[in-house]
Amino acid sequence: MIYPSGSAASILSEFSQQLQDVLDIVQVQPVPVNMASAEALAKAIRDARCDLLAIVRGGGDSLEFAVFEYPSVVSELAAKPVYRVTGIGHADTKTPLDLICECSVDTPTAAGAYIRNAVFRYRQEAAQAVQLAAKLRKTQRYLQWLTVACTVLLVLALGFLLLHFYRR
Repeated sequence: MIYPSGSAASILSEFSQQLQDVLDIVQVQPVPVNMASAEALAKAIRDARCDLLAIVRGGGDSLEFAVFEYPSVVSELAAKPVYRVTGIGHADTKTPLDLICECSVDTPTAAGAYIRNAVFRYRQEAAQAVQLAAKLRKTQRYLQWLTVACTVLLVLALGFLLLHFYRR
């Protein structure tokens, strides 16, 4: 999670609070960055080692969002082969990062909630997949039994036909 180094701890807290129920799966690695520096932000994105990258910050003056339009920041995020989420506090303004990310929301809280809900959906789908696999194994065993039964019946029928044919 990349967030402004000069911000109040509330941004980190708001984001992390949303993930309390999934901390057994999600590991948050806070990376404070000077969000006024495109170079620092691009480096933080490039150096991030993660499966999901969240960039969050609170609201502010629209000029403060210019850093999200720098080519170095945009290209680093576009090249990052991970799931990307932004919650950079701007309901009215869209940045190029919003177009690149798989999820763009208005606040750090909403970004955390999105990730939490995605993990909940993943858990639910994983449980359904386990149930489906169990049903598939049961069906496979039934089909194997049915194949054996049909083979036995076929052999018996052929034997009966051969006996009947040779008795003539």
